[in-house]
Amino acid sequence: MKKTTIITLITSLSLIATGCTSDLTDAFTKVQDFSNTVQSINSSLEQADGHVVIVPGYGVIYNDPTYEGYVEAFSEYIEDEDNEVTAVVFTGSYSTTPDITEAAFLNGEFNNTVAVSAIQSRGIHVYKEECAITSWQNIGNTKDLLDDKAEEYSRVTVWG
Repeated sequence: MKKTTIITLITSLSLIATGCTSDLTDAFTKVQDFSNTVQSINSSLEQADGHVVIVPGYGVIYNDPTYEGYVEAFSEYIEDEDNEVTAVVFTGSYSTTPDITEAAFLNGEFNNTVAVSAIQSRGIHVYKEECAITSWQNIGNTKDLLDDKAEEYSRVTVWG
């Protein structure tokens, strides 16, 4: 029980520091909101053009040997012009370290892996969503971010 309390406290403090308005207990009760978000994304897919790639963190960011392969795989996918990617959203809040979000870490690793100038010249928009704690929030917060940016898409790929 103490471990859960500590994790909740750390998460709450991180969210306050970043201006995120969600909380951990609320995140696990949002299944219906997640379903509505997916339905809304489906509606957007029928009306727009573009290919958004969502890259969520998965809970551990340092000293995890699987992250290197994860970064290489999504970077190659995004760089491949045949995939016609128009936007990338790195999503994830603080997890195992208090000084960097999963989104910021993945974005940094992506920038170290790809030719950033080539990505920019193709007009690919890169965003960070740093409030999501759960998979539901990765998707829902990304949709909200894309709506705020007026980013249109006809295809969504969720990496993971």
